[in-house]
Amino acid sequence: MIGEKTKRKILEELEKFGNVFYACKKNSISTSTYYRWFENNRDFRKKAKTAIKVGQKNFVDLAENGLISNVGNKDQRAIEYVLSHLSKRYRKSDESKVIIVHRKDADSYAPVKKITLEDLLNEADHKADENKAKWDAAAQILWDKLKKNGDIPQKPDGEPIKFEEVYQFQTYIEEYQKRMKEKN
Repeated sequence: MIGEKTKRKILEELEKFGNVFYACKKNSISTSTYYRWFENNRDFRKKAKTAIKVGQKNFVDLAENGLISNVGNKDQRAIEYVLSHLSKRYRKSDESKVIIVHRKDADSYAPVKKITLEDLLNEADHKADENKAKWDAAAQILWDKLKKNGDIPQKPDGEPIKFEEVYQFQTYIEEYQKRMKEKN
């Protein structure tokens, strides 16, 4: 049966690298076919899970072999990686929990959480937006209160105070309100 033969070949490829897409492509079947087999066939699902685990271990071994070759070729990044992970003498201390790297240079060899400058800027923008929203809400409450009481004076130059200017003229408005209370 052609389906069983293809399933065996898929499982063999999964044992090499642990990657469904690669195994399917290598055997000219779609990933949707694989996932249908995986979903509908308990025996295939069990074998596929085992094959993926084996394949991922094999792939890690292959990557480690590449690392060893790179160290042998005196690749500086490979050397730094090995020393920082396997040697206490060269291991980076945990003094800082954040490393700022440029996205282009980002990789997964650092043992601590990475945050890029772009991430920091996005976080600052997000906080600024939150603060602006809080500020706008507080300004709206103050504006509504002043409008309700009819307590919005004109600026010293005679122009009306606009909503955006409430906080800028807050002290002026409070002094105006005190004068109005003293008059009454």
